[in-house]
Amino acid sequence: MVKTRQPSNDPVTEFWRWFVATESPLKALYSAGQFEPLAEQMNRELDRVDPGLAWEIGAGRTRPYLLTISGEGNLELREKAERLLERAPRLKDWEFYSSRPARVAPAAVRLPESGQRFETSTWTFVPSERSDEGRLDLVIVDEHLARSGRESALKAVSIYLDQLLGEDTVEAWIGMVSIENPAAVRVKKLFKMAELPDYLLWVTHRDKSPLRKASDR
Repeated sequence: MVKTRQPSNDPVTEFWRWFVATESPLKALYSAGQFEPLAEQMNRELDRVDPGLAWEIGAGRTRPYLLTISGEGNLELREKAERLLERAPRLKDWEFYSSRPARVAPAAVRLPESGQRFETSTWTFVPSERSDEGRLDLVIVDEHLARSGRESALKAVSIYLDQLLGEDTVEAWIGMVSIENPAAVRVKKLFKMAELPDYLLWVTHRDKSPLRKASDR
């Protein structure tokens, strides 16, 4: 007689049970660029844990794949994501994170929900320090972003920044982000987006008037 595994009442147990059983198809969808069906499956299963949790599958730093499950700045959801990931299985091809780690910035950002693709090599930024809050506001300058819908453009920039800096660094230091067309920007100096990590390091560690959090002053 074959015994069937009974479903658990614990959504976390069920999520990881599903993930282990489905990891090969998920990897195949990601590798083939089939992001829409990948998103449909991940959203369906993770929503059963908490609809507020965000996720990302990408290339790992030391393993082929990573899965990030985060609260996107919400402390309560961050704690829930961390508890969820404490119970993650050990899988040889996967790394698991509760915030997006810094990695090599992508040459293009794809939005699976809309099918949009944004080339990032032409992106530049204008920094503006908010010393009262210890934040660095950014104006991202790019014609394609400026011609796109605001929500999609900001989503693409958010994904890029999380990968370039890491989600925790973005939450700690980056303030307001806006998009502008190059024709509307009148400044002497534009920085390439790839220079942002070095710029942020300089502005927070320079000898004269470094950007500081109020709690560190």
